[in-house]
Amino acid sequence: MDVINIIVVDAGHADSGSITEMFESDADINVVVSTDDIFKATKLVMQHRPDLLLVEASQLHGADASLVSLLYDCSPETKVVLLTDDTSDDDVLACLIEGAKGYLNRHQTPEVFAKMVKAIYHGEAWVPRTMVALLIDNIAMFNHGALAVATH
Repeated sequence: MDVINIIVVDAGHADSGSITEMFESDADINVVVSTDDIFKATKLVMQHRPDLLLVEASQLHGADASLVSLLYDCSPETKVVLLTDDTSDDDVLACLIEGAKGYLNRHQTPEVFAKMVKAIYHGEAWVPRTMVALLIDNIAMFNHGALAVATH
C-alpha cells in the first residue's frame, strides 16, 4: 500500500491531544505537516499536494464552505475532511457541496481516524447516512430549480 500523505489543521485541544498524534503508530499514514493556521495550510496544500487535508472546523473561522471551495481549487486532488465537535448540519452540508469528502467528530479513536483516512484515500466518502439523505434532498431540489439548502 502507498503511504497516504496528509496535512492536519488542528487547534490541539488540551483535553484530547492533537490529531497528529493519532497517526504516530500507523505506517500507512504520513503527517507531512501540522498547523493551527488555515491560511498557512492553504499555502502548504499548494506546496505539498497531500492526499488528504484534515481541517478542524473551528479553524475555518465561519467561512467553512468558501474555504473548502478555495482549497479544492488550489489542489483538486487533495481530499478535504472536516473534524468537528458540534458543527451544524447546514455548515457540514455546505462544505460537502463545495467538495469536502467527509467529516468526523474529532474525539474518535486513532483506529477510527485511520479507517476514515484510508477509506477516503480509496475513493469513499465519510458521512453518516442522515447526511447522505440531506445531500440527496439537495440534489433533488437543485434538479427542480430550488436554490435553498435543505436540512431536516
